Amino acid sequence: MTGTNQVGTASISSDSLHSKKDDVPWMYDIPTSWTVMRIKHSCILKGRIGWQGLKSSEFVDEGPYVITGVDFENGTINWKTCKHFSKTRFDEDPSIHVKEGDLLITKDGTIGKVAIAVNTPNEVSLNSGVMIIRPQIDLNRNYLRYVLLSKVFWNWYESTQRGNSTIKHLYQDQFYNFKYPMPLLKEQHSIVKRLNDEIPTIEGAINTINEFIKKIDGIIKSRFIEMFGHPGVNEKEWIEKRLGQVAVINDGEHSSPPKVDSGHLYLMARNVTKNHSFDLTNVVFVDNETHSKIYSRCNSEPGDVIMTNTGTIGSTVIMPDLGEVSLDRGLTLIKYDRSVLNNQYLMYYLSSDYVQQIINGGIHKSAIAHFFLAETKKLEILLPPLQLQEAFALFVKQVDKSRFELKVLSEQLVVKLNEFKQSLIYECVTGKTLPPEED
Repeated sequence: MTGTNQVGTASISSDSLHSKKDDVPWMYDIPTSWTVMRIKHSCILKGRIGWQGLKSSEFVDEGPYVITGVDFENGTINWKTCKHFSKTRFDEDPSIHVKEGDLLITKDGTIGKVAIAVNTPNEVSLNSGVMIIRPQIDLNRNYLRYVLLSKVFWNWYESTQRGNSTIKHLYQDQFYNFKYPMPLLKEQHSIVKRLNDEIPTIEGAINTINEFIKKIDGIIKSRFIEMFGHPGVNEKEWIEKRLGQVAVINDGEHSSPPKVDSGHLYLMARNVTKNHSFDLTNVVFVDNETHSKIYSRCNSEPGDVIMTNTGTIGSTVIMPDLGEVSLDRGLTLIKYDRSVLNNQYLMYYLSSDYVQQIINGGIHKSAIAHFFLAETKKLEILLPPLQLQEAFALFVKQVDKSRFELKVLSEQLVVKLNEFKQSLIYECVTGKTLPPEED
């Protein structure tokens, strides 16, 4: 005969204790006045089913709103970023019409983003990557939002993904059985009040650190203007030439070469970041024969300047020593005259607001936006004395060293602050830290 253990007022089968304890450790420590609740016993879950999936071609300029994952912002929905679609499609399924105060969660893409619908327009529906969680009992929606942001949810979600090698997804039939701690309604209000008071302070500190790093990035741009003036004005009356007159400019392979598991790096526009660096977390390789063919006409070397001409157009980076690499056509190779140009000066000149505006104005809008070699060669460039350019490069090196050290420290601090935030939420929603009772 199976016995039961009483946890608060919730009954848990003893034959499930051992198998479930690792997944829901909080269940055995919650206050005795709390219960253990399943989503299916407290809320209705609704999402757009497969046959109703929207295509991007269905989005229009005006009409009912449709919420996607990218519209989640600071715990609410940014209605300004929402897409619109037809009234016909909106009327297809009233069960996924969003109401004021609805709790929403993303179930595809970046899973687990949570928001509450506030100031909701009259006609709003969901895209397939979002689910409605609509309480059917007395339940503080913000309390449930904090539960879903906590390790109570994330530990459960990870347990559902064990052994799954496919794309991650929050499945509605599994989510029905998600268990969470349920305090009395008065206690839910107190928990929400405490977290609403304390979480913004933590997030404010995180934002301050991130903004500080951005300001460091702006120091180099300010120093550039101070030393060389505005590129579009040339108030210091430097010699001015077209880039094609002081550099050999080429691009990478135009065909799609066969890829191999190892060999020579084949760099693409996606590998260049906006922060003047390479992102090599997602790279492909070509064999020796293919590389030799590409490298014979586009031989990138350490110190050369690279600029993206497709994708995020106009991002620049100085080629580090990666050995011989092959370049895709989405990268423009600039082998500059080192007797008149310094690569740091050239990179930041091309990144200036003035040149970026020219590049954006010269983009050819076809199936894939592109900034062609002919346009690159026509770019005007100012030629201050090389000694002054080298002084600027030394300043950049000093700032980069300080920025790197500060970035490491700031990232460590942000990690600690996020850990503290997660710990605070978890302790509050599991009853380990109870807010003081209000009079």
